[in-house]
Parts: sequence; C-alpha cells; structure tokens
Amino acid sequence: MKTCRSAPDRWPALDGAPSGMLVCPARSHDRPHLWILADPPWHSDGGRSHHQSRFTTSGRGNFLGLSVPEIIAADACLAGSMILDYTSAGRTVLASGGNEDATNLMGLPATRVMIPTHLASGGLAGLAGAILAARFGAGQPIGGVGWELIAIASVVVDGTLLTGGSSPVGATLAAALLLGIIFNFGNCEGWNWLSACRQSLLRRLFLVFGVLLQARPAQRTPCRRTATAGRAAG
Repeated sequence: MKTCRSAPDRWPALDGAPSGMLVCPARSHDRPHLWILADPPWHSDGGRSHHQSRFTTSGRGNFLGLSVPEIIAADACLAGSMILDYTSAGRTVLASGGNEDATNLMGLPATRVMIPTHLASGGLAGLAGAILAARFGAGQPIGGVGWELIAIASVVVDGTLLTGGSSPVGATLAAALLLGIIFNFGNCEGWNWLSACRQSLLRRLFLVFGVLLQARPAQRTPCRRTATAGRAAG
C-alpha cells in the first residue's frame, strides 16, 4: 500500500489561523478554504504516491493492547477536558460561545482566545486526517469531505449547547462512538442496507433532531427570565 508523501491533511491546521484572526463565528464554513489548500500539496508531487511504513504504523500500530489512534484520541479528549474545565482560557472559550460581546464586557479576553481556539480546531482536524490516511495507507484531498457533519452531530447528540456555556468532552466522545457503531453496523455483511448516501442523510437527521431538542429549552428561557424579572419588580 502506498501513501502520499505530502498529504493535504496537514493544511487544516493553517486554515484555522485566518478564521481566528478574523474572529469568524465558530460555526462558519471553512470548506472553500480547505478545497483551495488541498490542491497545491497534491500537485506538488505530480500525483505520485510514496510508501512510508512509519506513517502507516501511526494509524495501524498497537501499544499495550490499544491501537495508536485510540491512544491519541484519549489523550486529545483528556487534554481538552482539562483545558476547558480547569483553566481560565477554557472557561473564556465556554463563555464566548454564549455571547462573545458580553464576555468582552466582563473583561475576559474573548477575542484573544479565539485565535488559539481556531488553531487548535484546525490542528486536531489535520491530525484526524493524518490518522485516517495512515489507516487507509493513502491520502487524498477529498478524504474528509462531509466529516464535519459527523463532528457536529456528535457534539449535538451529546447535549452540548450550540450557544455555548457547556462542553462535556466525555459525552462528546461517547456520542461519536455511538454514531460510529450505528454506521459500522449498517455496513456489516448481511446488513449492508446503510449506503453512503443513507449514512449522509442519517447524519443530517441526527443533527436536525439535536438542534430541535436544544431549541425548545432556548425558547422557554426568555419567558422564565421575564417572569423572574416581574416577580423581582413586584
């Protein structure tokens, strides 16, 4: 099996920098940037593939009975949970998701924190792409197209509020594993009823269902605040 020497999966880490510097909303679409950045490294090798055994080992190797991707995922989740829960920068990120302007008025450096946040997001996306290429033994620019739906659906299904303020990293990992089990079960021999098109549709349905569940409490919140303010005024 061959791998592309200059896999385009490294570039998403750089794509996060302009998003953070321009303080774009976290839910903006960066896909056009990725399409532009995916072509130069692919054409720089003339479309040739190169075998690198060490690269494939990072996606298929084992250590102490665990696969290397599992160890990397566990370390990334642990680091993310520690940063969000026990550092001032992490609390600022959670506060900025709800209302960035209010966070700035509170004296928290919301704008300054957005740059490393987008860089970390792009870097983790690039790391995931590199691991995927290592497992498949080959890299291609469109290998991760549509995977952002999996990421968003995992976050929504686990109960994380899209408006910010909460981010259970462990629950997000559990939701991602649950979705992966569902889709892999549909691809098993004798149960191959879940085609790629149906998987894409199912991811979108998961996403819509999660957003609808979050919209209901969000609609009740203003009413509760109004009632509380009325009782306080009375």
